[in-house]
Amino acid sequence: MDASDAILERAFETAQKANALAPNDPVRVSILGWIHLYRREFDLAEQYYQRALDLNPNDPEQIAYVGVLKTVLGEPDQALAGLEQARLLDPFFGPSWYWPLQGMAHFIGHHTNRPFPRRAGRPQCPCGSRLAWLWRMRLQARSGNPGSLPRRCLGMRRHSRHPVSSARSRTAALRTAKP
Repeated sequence: MDASDAILERAFETAQKANALAPNDPVRVSILGWIHLYRREFDLAEQYYQRALDLNPNDPEQIAYVGVLKTVLGEPDQALAGLEQARLLDPFFGPSWYWPLQGMAHFIGHHTNRPFPRRAGRPQCPCGSRLAWLWRMRLQARSGNPGSLPRRCLGMRRHSRHPVSSARSRTAALRTAKP
């Protein structure tokens, strides 16, 4: 057992004790779901997330957590439905992990024909600039104008807060990638 496994085991023991003190607290129940998710015990994670959701079905955070699980399980359409339902319940719901997870669900689902979600008139860049960059390049590659890819790659690289390496190699990879 390495250090991270030991920390995860300690977190699990602590979460079990906390859950024993207040078994009907959806936050404590969902924490157990997160721990099972990190332990790759997906069935148990799903049970705990569902239990937390049953305890508080109108909590956007609990609904979004189910979306996170569905993303990890490779069910992006269900994940997106859960994430969108969380935003419908609370339009101001937007923890720091929300947009990156929505981006991952779109990416896993190969939803490359869909534009980025917009908020306040500006596109959100799920998963930071690297995923946004890949998403935009894939859209550009499918647009029927692949000749402008090198110019667009370099332009995005200049404006990116997190520069990506070798725009040419990424362009070549996108040209040969199958949608």
